[in-house]
Amino acid sequence: MWANEFKRRGIRAKCLAMDDVDFEEVAQQEQVFCLVATCGQGEFPANCRDFWKSVSDDSLPNDLFANTKFAVFGLGDSSYVFFNEAAKKFYNRFKELGGKTVSNLGLGDEKDEEHYETKWNEWLPELWNELGTPPPSMELLPPSYGVTVEDKATTAVPDVIVPPGMSIFFCKIVLITTYVIKLSVLGNLFLVCALSVNLTDTD
Repeated sequence: MWANEFKRRGIRAKCLAMDDVDFEEVAQQEQVFCLVATCGQGEFPANCRDFWKSVSDDSLPNDLFANTKFAVFGLGDSSYVFFNEAAKKFYNRFKELGGKTVSNLGLGDEKDEEHYETKWNEWLPELWNELGTPPPSMELLPPSYGVTVEDKATTAVPDVIVPPGMSIFFCKIVLITTYVIKLSVLGNLFLVCALSVNLTDTD
């Protein structure tokens, strides 16, 4: 969703897992943006833990991000004691390493009327204003997928479609997403995401 908003403003975006980022390249970016989920009681999503281990290293110089501006938005649930703890830790750590804030820390709350989007819709316009990005074009982006229609009379359609290598089971899925965005307004956008999936059998 966020990557598409940058695209609409003429900025190319790419999405990767947070732990796939070369940490040494982060400090070379002029602007870095983080969209950070919190798992359970203040834990990091599984595929951003290596990134956090790198950024929290005590041996890093205090001016590592001196030339980097950053912003953080958290996805949390205020019914938990450690509300948006991961986002707060990233925000504070970037400041400790000399980063300059572009906007205030955003704290999305699953308990709000529109869930995290309540705070997101307040926070995001402020970020666009601070970045000075152009307004989005009033046209739809090209489709990211295609559909092929075949003659039903000649094509057997199974009742249940299962991807190769997968099996059918009933589960409850919780998806928690974390993003880090490295932005050059005049160049490309590098979007990085971390995803945690919890599967629980419901029988």
